[in-house]
Formats: sequence, structure tokens, C-alpha cells
Amino acid sequence: MGSASTIMKCAKCSTVLDDAPNVSVEQRQSCPSCGSTARAFEVEILETVNISESLGMKARHGPTGRPFHETKSGADFHRTSARWMQRDLVIDRENDRYFERVIDPETGEVLRICEEPLSQHRGHGKAKRRSNER
Repeated sequence: MGSASTIMKCAKCSTVLDDAPNVSVEQRQSCPSCGSTARAFEVEILETVNISESLGMKARHGPTGRPFHETKSGADFHRTSARWMQRDLVIDRENDRYFERVIDPETGEVLRICEEPLSQHRGHGKAKRRSNER
């Protein structure tokens, strides 16, 4: 959540003033330094931006065909908790290997770890059975 602050200054000499910003020109007090009633307003807006990144790679024998090796590592949005997690995934079809690890980056807790032969991996992500496959 961001925040904003407004600073009112004399437009002529830049002295910071304590006047209310909604006071009409006729009711303004003169600047104690130069006597001007002209005002300049500075608005400062502070916002935080969090950047998440991930990297993926696929290896194929030739320009087409199914990848024999896939790797993904980095930030992954966890829908259930509505938070970003660290996820490492390896799908190695040539060596029949599946590896997945999900870590909460705030606590360091390992939320999921799965290492098994790819041929036995069922029921998660892309391995879920689709309604038209039943």
C-alpha cells in the first residue's frame, strides 16, 4: 500500500509553510520570509513494487518433438495461499525422473517435495486426469 504527502511552500522563496492547503488566496497568510502569498505544492508518492522472476528451459533432440528435459526454477504464484513461493521443477523423460520442491521464501519452510520416477507421477499439475480422458 502506498502513501502520499503534500508539502506547501512559498512559490517565490521556497520556504516551507504550515498553512492549510485549502485556504483561499484572499485568506492566506503572507510568507514570513518574503511576504508573498503565492504557493507551490509538492506531492510525494511512495509505493513499493515487488518483482518476482523465474527461469525455464526445455531441451529437445532436433527442432521439433517433445522435450526430453524440462527445468523451471523461481517464483511461482500459489493460488491457494495467494502468495509467491519458490518452486524448482525437473522433468527428465530420458532418465524417468520427476522432481518438484516448493519453498515458502518468507519462512524457508519446505511446503512440498516430490521425487519419483516420472512414469509413476500422477495427480498433480499436468499429470492430473482431464475430464475428457475418463
